[in-house]
Amino acid sequence: MSEPKRRRRLQICASNQLARRPDVIKQLKEEGWVVEVAECLDECTRCSSHAFALVAGRFAFAANPEAFLRKLR
Repeated sequence: MSEPKRRRRLQICASNQLARRPDVIKQLKEEGWVVEVAECLDECTRCSSHAFALVAGRFAFAANPEAFLRKLR
């Protein structure tokens, strides 16, 4: 019997550049991510300058949304 597929979760701050890219969010969901847009993740400096999200309890960030997708893969 096969194991059920685990759903990977990430949280994105509503102010972050990732949240303003519906194409990126759609792609993440198609790749099996559960995407939650949070009001604020209390990382304002990082949020204003990088594409970033909280992934499995750790912050992941990249220079832009495309680089962020590459990093997750």
